[in-house]
Amino acid sequence: MRNKGKVNSIWSNAHLRHIAVAMVACSILYYAHVFVGLGGWTSIQIGLIRLHDFYGIDFYGLVFFGPVVYAAYVFGVRAALANALVSMLILSPYAIFTAPYPETLFRPAAFAIILSAVGATVAMLQKGDEERRRNMNELKCLYNVGGTAEESNSIEEFLSSVVALIPQATPSPSETKVRLVLRDKMFRSPDFEESSNQVKQNLVVGGEVLGSLEIFFRRPNLHLKQQYPFVRILAERISGAVRRIELEQSLKFYSEQLEEMVKSRTKDLEQAQGQLRLLSNTVKSSIDGITLSDMEGNLIFANEASQKMWGYTFDELTRMKVSELFSPSELGLVEKEIIPNSRDRVWNGELTAVRKDGSKFPILETTSPVRDENGCTVAIVGVHRDITETKSIRDKLIRSERLAAVGELPRE
Repeated sequence: MRNKGKVNSIWSNAHLRHIAVAMVACSILYYAHVFVGLGGWTSIQIGLIRLHDFYGIDFYGLVFFGPVVYAAYVFGVRAALANALVSMLILSPYAIFTAPYPETLFRPAAFAIILSAVGATVAMLQKGDEERRRNMNELKCLYNVGGTAEESNSIEEFLSSVVALIPQATPSPSETKVRLVLRDKMFRSPDFEESSNQVKQNLVVGGEVLGSLEIFFRRPNLHLKQQYPFVRILAERISGAVRRIELEQSLKFYSEQLEEMVKSRTKDLEQAQGQLRLLSNTVKSSIDGITLSDMEGNLIFANEASQKMWGYTFDELTRMKVSELFSPSELGLVEKEIIPNSRDRVWNGELTAVRKDGSKFPILETTSPVRDENGCTVAIVGVHRDITETKSIRDKLIRSERLAAVGELPRE
């Protein structure tokens, strides 16, 4: 029963059936003159016999090239040699009965050798063609893996596509299954089944083994050893693509964060600019003079009220020292007391200011330090209020009080 099962398994191969039918057909054609002679058609038989030795060539023997070449192309050199041997056995009876003794075995043997040589040549060409197709499929697979990496938006999408691409590069795509493992995620072919015929390669990303690539073949693969270089290059290709996708995702995430940061900073800057404009307008519209000087007392800013108060332009004021705005008699007070003290604390008091035209007027002066975010003094701000009218009213009030006091004195 077991032998019967093997025979049935062999004849289930369509190529073997085709070769067997071709050999039978060639045999019938080769001995066609015998069958014609048995039918009584002697004239036809004579004509057919002539083709067996037409100028030294047995034309009927040439038909056996067909099944031999077919066997060589489908199954390889061994099948071609087997068909050549069978052809020799088929040709031998005719040679035994028709050829003289020296040629009885020489002619079939020589013909079998020629058939074997042709079959071997065809088998080698077929093998080279098959190898070329396999190499082309492998190159196409590697190219498609790279293209898929560029089109994929995530590693999951990329690896799922790769699992579908790899079987197309093997001789039997329908019988090839793939399993990809990356970190804690697994990707497998549909109807995945493990088998003993497999090729495995680690996925190395950034010098670290993060997964593996496994290719399983349901049937024994004669070219399994030849698959190792391809699988190794494929694993490197996949690892490089995974690394690039991860870098692109990190860059995209960083870009999104940076964009959000820029939006936030832009909003803060707009708010700061708004506050700065408000402060600028406040300083500009203030009725009090406001100046800014460095730590040495050199003026670096003066608002419009200060310009009107002293009669200088902005450019003129920013080329002057603070002490030049006051009476020479108060020079020592400004340079030795007010400026040094204003670097650490607030100072206020009355001073005598001198306009550009030389006229003097009293002002109420308040100075204070300007500190940076570290608490260090970087400038001195001064607020000046013209108190000419206030002082005039105060002087009149004092005089009035004095006159009233004099009017109340008793007369003698």
